Amino acid sequence: MENYALAGLGLLVLFNILISIVIYKRNDFETFQKVAQIVLVWLLPVIGGAGILIFYKSIDKPIRKPESFAKRSEGNSSWQDEP
Repeated sequence: MENYALAGLGLLVLFNILISIVIYKRNDFETFQKVAQIVLVWLLPVIGGAGILIFYKSIDKPIRKPESFAKRSEGNSSWQDEP
């Protein structure tokens, strides 16, 4: 039983180290923001790390430009084709 606890603790520390490296290598935040995020990860190990990853994923989504109304081709006919 003690080995499982040590393995779990080791995985938790490894996860926190990896998340801390990801935070450190990002260029879109200032040093204070990076330090605050790393502190958050270490104070709330699983929740903080998962929250930071979700936050980064939402920031990194590519912005898709909306299609023009005139260029849409939904169905065979459009409102312009009607007499």
